[in-house]
Amino acid sequence: MNEIQEMNKKITKYTILFSVAGMVIGTIVFHDIKVPIGLLVGAVTGLIGYYMIVDLAVHIPEDEEVGKKKGISNYYLRYLLYAFVFAAGVFLLKLPILSLLVGILIHKASIYAYSIIEKRKGG
Repeated sequence: MNEIQEMNKKITKYTILFSVAGMVIGTIVFHDIKVPIGLLVGAVTGLIGYYMIVDLAVHIPEDEEVGKKKGISNYYLRYLLYAFVFAAGVFLLKLPILSLLVGILIHKASIYAYSIIEKRKGG
């Protein structure tokens, strides 16, 4: 397995672990099933966005102009995805918007945790 695949696997694992912990805490604190569902939806959305970035980085064209266009279109597509998921979560599923945001932050925390752990390992 190459380095990128190993990194992705670990970041996904950390996201799952942090999400489960957040879902348990959210259920205990708020006594509302919509909170952990929102956390899960946010974390999965964060992972999807992350994999979109990784895919772009791995397949970036050598032509600078084409690469810029691809990067900008990927950026807009990612944020449209976030907006769609958040709108659907809030307006259709009636999920608390803060739980969706915390779910995305859980994913960001997993990236941060991965970087700290790997730095300590010397990797």
